[in-house]
Amino acid sequence: MRTATKWMTLLLALATAGCTLTPRWTAIDPAFVPTAINDAGVIVGNNAGGPVSYQNGTVTALPPISGVKSPFTAVDVANNGPILGSTGDPNFPGVFWLSGNIQIPMGAPLVGFFVPKAVNNHLAVAGSAFDAGKAYKWRPDASGYTELHPPAGLPSGSFTTTATDINDAGAVVGTVIQTPTGASAFVVYWNAPDSSPTILSNNLDGPYSNPHILNSGAVYYMSGGSMIRIPVVGGTAYFVQPPHVDSLDAVSQAGRVAGTITVGGVKHGFTSYQGNVAYLDIPNAPAGDYFRPAGINTCGNVIVGTHLDSNGGVVGGVIFRKSSSVLAIQCDQQLVMQ
Repeated sequence: MRTATKWMTLLLALATAGCTLTPRWTAIDPAFVPTAINDAGVIVGNNAGGPVSYQNGTVTALPPISGVKSPFTAVDVANNGPILGSTGDPNFPGVFWLSGNIQIPMGAPLVGFFVPKAVNNHLAVAGSAFDAGKAYKWRPDASGYTELHPPAGLPSGSFTTTATDINDAGAVVGTVIQTPTGASAFVVYWNAPDSSPTILSNNLDGPYSNPHILNSGAVYYMSGGSMIRIPVVGGTAYFVQPPHVDSLDAVSQAGRVAGTITVGGVKHGFTSYQGNVAYLDIPNAPAGDYFRPAGINTCGNVIVGTHLDSNGGVVGGVIFRKSSSVLAIQCDQQLVMQ
């Protein structure tokens, strides 16, 4: 029997017997602040010099575009490689960095300064114009920007609409919040391709988080400190462990969540998958410092984010990698040999 086969047999036997391979999370400082990771292991983020990408230990600067005003900021990365960025130029508020050193700027919507938030594998982008209180979906074709309107039947008054995530089918999630009081707040799903809105939750309560949407159609959000999952639009919502968190900041395509939580007066980064919770604490950090996640790959073995001080100030970036005591990566959906 080959060695790899022997190892896989052992791992399957342990799983069948109900034994747990206890993982550990190791933190490294990448010398930039990560904002997202894809399943190819590409991490994007920003340092003092501007936006960067990182893969296999190599940091690569993402160049500015001639004629487009700075600052440039890396925001997200699609699984098939395109990197999404934002700029300081109201005429070209977004940018793509593509393979082959190709840079493509995005034009502006009719109203507001667009701030891109998330990109899918088809270069469709979700984001918001906070100055105008509007949410948009942008597609790389003649349609360009589509305004994501609030659903009908809301209480009287003014509302701010925000788009926070998009999946590969083009469905978008976000929030609609009454201004200036915030008395009414909703989690909203915009269907693909017609962008028709559906209210997923009409009792969004503070503290709350930006909603996330998976390719499966599942939506995750935080309301009143509780993490909630809606498996499909119209489905029954249920709570995700652990309860009473401070923030829900990242969700993987496999359903691993990550955020921050305070226990016994101490703030921690955390991650949870199928109810198994682990703290993500930065080694040798000053008292009060903590990790705030920004992205997780589907395997669930790499989580990236920010090292913050006790006042929430940015200290630097952190990459947490999961390993175990055997020669295997324990992915959330399968066991994969190294």
